[in-house]
Amino acid sequence: MQTILSKIRDAANGNLGTLSTGEALIAALVLNRTDWITEMGYTVAQALERIGPNWSARLPEISQEYGQQEASINADPKPFRETGEQAWN
Repeated sequence: MQTILSKIRDAANGNLGTLSTGEALIAALVLNRTDWITEMGYTVAQALERIGPNWSARLPEISQEYGQQEASINADPKPFRETGEQAWN
C-alpha cells in the first residue's frame, strides 16, 4: 500500500503526469478531485470501472491511511523540554 500512497502524495504535490492512468484515477478518487477525473475523460463510474473491483474495494482503506499519514506529517511538533523545565510562554 505504501507505493500507491506515495503516488497519491506525488499527485497531491502536482506530479500527476508521472502516474499511469490507473494510478492517476486512484489518486483523484482518494483526493476527491473529480475535476482531474473529468480532465482525463472519465466519469466517476468509469474511473471506478477502469481501476477495477480490487482497487475500488480498497479505496476507503487507502483514503483513511492517506488521511492519517497526512495528519501525522502536518501535526504541530511539541517543543522539546527537559524534565522539570518550564513551558515557554
